[in-house]
Amino acid sequence: EPKPDSSQVPVSAGLSLERQALLTNNGKARWTSDNQVLQQLKERLVHIIGSGVAFPIEMPAHIHEQRLLALLCASCDPYFQQVADGGKDAINRMCRVDYESVSFVNHLFEMFLGGTYTGDSTGNRSPVSAAVRLKLLGYLNRSELATTSYQRWIRVITESLFGTGTTVKLRQQGVAFLLWTINRAPSDQVSQASPLLLQLIQKTLFESTASSTTTSFGEDVLRGSAYVAYGTLAKRVPTLALDNLEHLRLLFGAFTSETASVRLSVQEGLLAMLPAYESNLITHDVRDQMSEFLQSQLDSSVYQARYCALRYVISAFPFADMNARWLCILGLADAKPEIQQLAKSGLAIRSTLMLERSGDLPSLKDAILFIRDKASRVIDGSQPLISENRSKLSIANFSVYGSTLGFCRSLLLATGVAAIKQKRGKLAVDPADLEFVNEHLALSTELQRNSMQEALSGLESQGGSSNSLTASWLEIIGAVLHTGQLADSVLLSKVLMYLVECLSLGSQTLSLAFFENRRLLLSRLDTHNFEVQLYTAQAMSVIYCVKLLSDVRSECTVNSAFWNEQVAAQLTELLANATAPVQTKLLDKQQGSIIALGYIAHGLQAALKALKRTWADMGMDTIDHALTSIQTATVEGLRMAGESGTHPAIATAWCAAAGEICQLGLTAGTHPISSAQFMTASTAVVKSAGNPRVHEAALTLLSDIALGSPDMALELIEFLQSTAGSMTKKQLDMHFKTGEALARALGRFQCTLVNMNWVFPLKPAEVFGDEAVGANAAGIDKLFTAITTKMSRSTNMQERQAAAIWTLTVVQSCPGMVELVPWLSKLHSCLCMLLSDRSELTQEVASRALGLIYSLGDSSLKEEMVYSLISLFGGNNGGSRRPGVDGSAMDVQQTLRQQIQSNEPLLEQESLGQTPDGHAINTTYKSILSLASDMQNPSLVYQFMQLATHTAMWNSRCGAAYGVANIIEQARGAIQPYMTSMIPKLYRYTYDPSPQTQAAMKSIWNALLGPGASRDAAAEAGGELPTSGANVVERYWDAIIEECLASMGQREWKVRESGCNALASAVSGADPELMVPYIDKIWQMSFRTLDDIKGSVREAGLK
Repeated sequence: EPKPDSSQVPVSAGLSLERQALLTNNGKARWTSDNQVLQQLKERLVHIIGSGVAFPIEMPAHIHEQRLLALLCASCDPYFQQVADGGKDAINRMCRVDYESVSFVNHLFEMFLGGTYTGDSTGNRSPVSAAVRLKLLGYLNRSELATTSYQRWIRVITESLFGTGTTVKLRQQGVAFLLWTINRAPSDQVSQASPLLLQLIQKTLFESTASSTTTSFGEDVLRGSAYVAYGTLAKRVPTLALDNLEHLRLLFGAFTSETASVRLSVQEGLLAMLPAYESNLITHDVRDQMSEFLQSQLDSSVYQARYCALRYVISAFPFADMNARWLCILGLADAKPEIQQLAKSGLAIRSTLMLERSGDLPSLKDAILFIRDKASRVIDGSQPLISENRSKLSIANFSVYGSTLGFCRSLLLATGVAAIKQKRGKLAVDPADLEFVNEHLALSTELQRNSMQEALSGLESQGGSSNSLTASWLEIIGAVLHTGQLADSVLLSKVLMYLVECLSLGSQTLSLAFFENRRLLLSRLDTHNFEVQLYTAQAMSVIYCVKLLSDVRSECTVNSAFWNEQVAAQLTELLANATAPVQTKLLDKQQGSIIALGYIAHGLQAALKALKRTWADMGMDTIDHALTSIQTATVEGLRMAGESGTHPAIATAWCAAAGEICQLGLTAGTHPISSAQFMTASTAVVKSAGNPRVHEAALTLLSDIALGSPDMALELIEFLQSTAGSMTKKQLDMHFKTGEALARALGRFQCTLVNMNWVFPLKPAEVFGDEAVGANAAGIDKLFTAITTKMSRSTNMQERQAAAIWTLTVVQSCPGMVELVPWLSKLHSCLCMLLSDRSELTQEVASRALGLIYSLGDSSLKEEMVYSLISLFGGNNGGSRRPGVDGSAMDVQQTLRQQIQSNEPLLEQESLGQTPDGHAINTTYKSILSLASDMQNPSLVYQFMQLATHTAMWNSRCGAAYGVANIIEQARGAIQPYMTSMIPKLYRYTYDPSPQTQAAMKSIWNALLGPGASRDAAAEAGGELPTSGANVVERYWDAIIEECLASMGQREWKVRESGCNALASAVSGADPELMVPYIDKIWQMSFRTLDDIKGSVREAGLK
């Protein structure tokens, strides 16, 4: 028979004509015409090539590479499924091939692209089939070496996307390889290839979109990957995106043209491109165009477009850019919570900006003027805010207005903090303490008030004319008061709170300017919100006070007619509303009128005392008569509130009004109504009050009476002491309110509660006099005498609780009061005794108060306190030496260690309380003492006792004010140097077998490191306290494992069990590489615990 013409036989994929002729013996081989023989041959070849016996692992690496390539071809056999399955199985069983091998990568490229032309067409190798190419790309996608050959990988990408016979899956893998090369290839190669790569990506997107009106899932995946590659290429080669916004517009436009499944990939591509548009890279012209474009995208109906636009606003523009901050403000009105949260982060002012880079803050002057223009347009509706993603115009506008106010106020506080730091040179404050800048809450600390005052003062000095900028800020705040459409009481409360801050901490000219708008305030008194009424009344108090001071001190004659006619008429009108019979429909109006009367009377009396004049001297007898009528009506209102039947809202309002009237003092003979009459009426309210809100208001009233009339403080103490024992378990909050009342009454202007509520732009000394603003020494002595000699030793549990809580509130609210110093030692002894109280709340309050008292003492007193506390926990073994007196300072450490290691209980067992599950309290104190001893600093016991808590009372409304948040920073400062050695031991203690000790130690852990820190909490470099975001266990891995292993061999079974449990938790889910050095030791100690005498330890060892 004639020989077949080999030139007419089609060449198989992956072979050259010459090689095919050799393999088939020019077509004479039997298997070329018999499929069964061919299948058997292939199966045998797969069996031999995949055999580990024929090709042991010790053979050279290039042999295994050739095996893998052959098996890859077999696994893609299109005719015989058994061959394909055999190839796949053999690949899974063979040894791993090095993907970074030069020979292996070269073979991958050669098989994918085919051989080069050598002059003879018979030796030119054709590329492999599409199925094999797909497999080859899977390996190329894992080889970094493959990305270093620019000429070859660019050909692979082109062939995969647009080569002959390509498929959807092959194109998907091609785009994946494109993304791999963009991320991994050398920068010079990516830059060189970027125009061609960009062309390939755009061609993929446009051809795929135009191919058909309906797309398949595979095509969606292809386009999605292309969008991601688009953004990644721009990130790798920023010059592609910096010149214009073409690429940005293309990707944002894809949100409206692509399907929902592709939009997530578009979003990923845009976010990948984000670094190319960082604020320090783009020009001002491009930034201006981008600002306009991004604002248009914030109105898109696709929320991914709005989200990405906001991300670009935050990253591409400096924080000082007010247009960018405005776009973030608009983002707060979005309907999607994630966009609102992102916008909030874009407006948050970080502590580093205030303390280190204050120049990067927006200019306060430019910000005020910018926001004044925007706020006015928001209120009048001219600002275009309507889009599908926002609600009705009025709601959106007022939401934007509130956000605008909030940011401007945050900027004022941040600027104030920066100014204070600049003046002092250094501001010793923890960055966490500066979070108040972004929280939009009432100013509650001296730093906060000083910051706002400094910022307002700076505004006045920056204005071109007198007070122009502060007036602009006042105009921004008051803009919403001119419209009656605002129904959101929460927003209105914020607006009025900002108004009071501006009037009380700014210059008096602001109050004078706002006095003409007092009718706007009067209209808000009938709002169904107590806070709104309260802030409205405070604002009226300030403006009436400043107006009277200005009129009398001016060189012109006082316009007494204005005061005797207009002002007196307003007071008479309010008094008529306040004393009218109670009607349900008019309840809010009556409550607001009562509160306003008290505050206005307070403001007028403050001005009068500052002027040191009388109403008769100024020709204002009508005002005098009106104020007398107000006092009489207030006493009568209190008497009615003391009787049953008065509405709680009205009773609360009368108490608030009476408190304001009494704050400045009412002397019998000078005033028709004396402080004693108010005291009698208010005690009756306290006794009869069944409503907690009325009870709290009456207690505050009592403190205001003693604040204005210090001689009434002794009577107040006796009354409150007599009522302390009658409190029920449901009224425990009242102990805290009573303590606050005592702190206000006795500390006076040494008390932070009083100073923070002072709303007048005058110093208290200008009203009371220099000597009259000090603490009430006689009252303090009487109170602490009662606490140390009677209440703390009482058989009534409520009285003992009151003794501990009153001490805590007074000490915490009046930390700088010198009158406390003589009582520190006695209070320390009293509180130490209360540590053994059967009430858990009493114990915890006492422990926290002890920490505060310890921090107020001098060095010698602190040593004495530490020694006395340790002596309480175990005695001094008959010794009489005391550190710092007749022994070494190390005696404290030695004594502490002896008491911990002894078998004697800490405190008497029968004198201690129990947890709900019956565990004794003394185990908690022993663990705390042990932890302090391990740190070689016994004084740390005070910080640990403050942080250890498990009573739910601290989560209540009143208890939270005295909880961990208020003392944690003090404890952090003392504990900071011991963090490295403390964390391993503290970690082990959080797994103590005693639930009581475990809860206490977890509260210390969470207070210092944050909730969940055991596996997911913070650790800043350089020995700083960990903060959320890093893994504490991994950071202190070696120390924690060593502590756990050492504990597993200790004498006490509780220590062994806690070590087992802690170790089990630490190794669960840990990185195996971290565990390798300790495997032998863990194995050894685990088997040792399995033979422990204690059953629970054996169970813990099995973990």
